[in-house]
Amino acid sequence: MNKDNFELLRNKTEDFRYLPILKEYYLVLGGGNIGHDFVEYAKKHNYPFVLVLDMDENAPASRDSIVIDRIGLFAILQNLKQLGHDAHSASGVTRNVTSPEGIYFHCMDVRDIYLILNYGVPEYLIPAIPSHALVNMVVDFLKYDNGYKLVDVLEIDDDDREKLVFFEDIKSHFPEEIIAFCSHKHGVIFLSYAKKGEICPLECEGLSDHCYTFDREKPETITAYSRKLSSEYVGWVFESWQVKPGIGGIYGTDFKSHLIDIMAYVRKMSLDEKASSNGVFFIVTSCNCHGILNLLYSM
Repeated sequence: MNKDNFELLRNKTEDFRYLPILKEYYLVLGGGNIGHDFVEYAKKHNYPFVLVLDMDENAPASRDSIVIDRIGLFAILQNLKQLGHDAHSASGVTRNVTSPEGIYFHCMDVRDIYLILNYGVPEYLIPAIPSHALVNMVVDFLKYDNGYKLVDVLEIDDDDREKLVFFEDIKSHFPEEIIAFCSHKHGVIFLSYAKKGEICPLECEGLSDHCYTFDREKPETITAYSRKLSSEYVGWVFESWQVKPGIGGIYGTDFKSHLIDIMAYVRKMSLDEKASSNGVFFIVTSCNCHGILNLLYSM
């Protein structure tokens, strides 16, 4: 990393560190069936402020939301950010603030999420897209306007023996029966207590110790298995908590803390030419029953 990019990353880290956590703000990434399901739930339970992002202007969630353009959205977010700063106590804890009311839909590629996060971190992030949203967010957030990436997904060639061994070692830390799919070429491992062909019900509560749908014991949750990796490898586990049966969300406090740590790690790797891990780290998004792990590397 050259000196200019190092300074940009340091500034970006500090700017992000002081962003408020905006209470009662739900940011939904994806307006398809899952996003639409959450919108209906939020309307039924009078959630104060929900923002759904999807690159398809005709996504299902748009039908039951207030469609808003970029200027209107940024005006709302700027107001919400100011409220968050005004409510920020001397101890550094953000108190509840009055959120703008409404369920909004904005047509936007979720890869531009950093434009939204610059206004503040939502209390809940709800991934509802068919990819590893947290990995996409980390890669896209740690990218500059000139296209320079600070991190990227680790894709391993068949002839790269050292990285293949590393990938297999990571994989070996999980019981074989919960590995639903893996691909070293894409640096990814899918984890699940559901077997091939099994579909979890939409209203599943995702209990930690037993799956009543398929009558299956869970010695440990997928999150617990994933966190054990941290004793040997560098990585972060984004735990998904149920915001409604069948739909999970990431606490904004966890997202902010993890992203600050990841940025600090990337900065450290840029200065340590003899780093034994070669800048490789993992990101897991998981709940009690399912998870996805990606390997990334600091460029």
